Amino acid sequence: MDNPLRSRPVPLLQRIMPALRLDTAFYDEVATDPSTRGQAFLVVVIAGILNGITLRERLGQLAIWGGVFAALAGWLLWTLVVHVVARVFGNRRGTRSLARTLAFANVPSFFLVLATLPDIGWIVRLAVPVWLVITSTTAVQATYAIPRPRAAVIAATAFIIYMGIGLMLGIVAG
Repeated sequence: MDNPLRSRPVPLLQRIMPALRLDTAFYDEVATDPSTRGQAFLVVVIAGILNGITLRERLGQLAIWGGVFAALAGWLLWTLVVHVVARVFGNRRGTRSLARTLAFANVPSFFLVLATLPDIGWIVRLAVPVWLVITSTTAVQATYAIPRPRAAVIAATAFIIYMGIGLMLGIVAG
């Protein structure tokens, strides 16, 4: 039976819901389908734009470009950190793409635009990073074809390292 995601191009909007729902089959498809590369990149750019919009009041119009740059740089760094942690834990990805799955795991970042709302902004800023680790866990599970608990350990360990790198960069820059 043909896989419907490969038989015809799937619009980006139809890929967002399975990414949010932690659909392992969706992440498995993204990991193995090179045609999703452009959409994966677009997800990261959209996440950066939406996050930049939330920072525009404090940082001005350049915040949107900064948000895009930060999202792309963060995605590349996150992919590298997850890859290294997974390797340390003895996982190999073969021909599967970690970068594409982690790009789609960025979809919860779209909700950061709601962080500008006075009554719920703080909840959004707390919930989105947790959701990102959970979607990243599903991405790692699909990319490495491993059980969810093992993927969760890899994602959580990578998140701690990633946040440590961010803290160090913030200290050096500040």
